[in-house]
Amino acid sequence: NQAPAAGPHHKSLFCSVHRQEKLSLFCETCDRLTCRDCQLSDHRDHKYKFINEIAAETRNMISGLLSEVSYKRVLLKSAMKVIDDRQNLIIEKKKQLVKEITQMVVKLTNTINARGKQLVVRLNEVCDGKQK
Repeated sequence: NQAPAAGPHHKSLFCSVHRQEKLSLFCETCDRLTCRDCQLSDHRDHKYKFINEIAAETRNMISGLLSEVSYKRVLLKSAMKVIDDRQNLIIEKKKQLVKEITQMVVKLTNTINARGKQLVVRLNEVCDGKQK
């Protein structure tokens, strides 16, 4: 007396119990298509709707969900661009800092070498001056 929901190519399905009755109702309690006779007997106190109402509600719900998904895709795309831009910024900053550190190390090394040479010259002057 019940059947699963019809696909888009089915014009009408008939009840397996009441063979001449179309499945024109949807029993919300049982989540099944039913015919008028089954709804009045086996599904008497159940909540039901006509299948065209259920189809319209389902279409509206799906349309709403699609809109929501489309909106979230736009947000996600925007967020991914921000992340990508930030990653590129980090890569560029890293290159710049490596260059600055390398330059600073070279400068400090040159300064230390120059100072070392000055100290050796001074040491030689002091030692040579004392020997005379």
